[in-house]
Amino acid sequence: MKNIWLMVPLLALTGCSMFLSGKPFPLEETEPIMVRECRKVGKFPGPVGYRFWGPPAVLADFKWQTAEKAKQMGATHIYWRENPEGSEGEIVGYAFDCTGVVMPQGDEDDDGY
Repeated sequence: MKNIWLMVPLLALTGCSMFLSGKPFPLEETEPIMVRECRKVGKFPGPVGYRFWGPPAVLADFKWQTAEKAKQMGATHIYWRENPEGSEGEIVGYAFDCTGVVMPQGDEDDDGY
């Protein structure tokens, strides 16, 4: 009987997490070189964690909330970087508005091979 009561919340949590994954990420994730001609919307410092023991547990939630906030400020693209300081590291999001900017394609340096 205890196993059944343990499985009910686990199944409920699994069902809830399935609905969140169907929602598209609010901004397009990119690299710094791709947004070099875009207007900078903001810099969003995130949680600090120990680099040697993995990322902070709230990293996914931070990225989602940051992207939502940046989108409300008019951003269309975002990229992430880690600012290391000793054994600690902080993830930082950089948001840009690339409306009307011709975005470079990732395969411009490709010779067609």
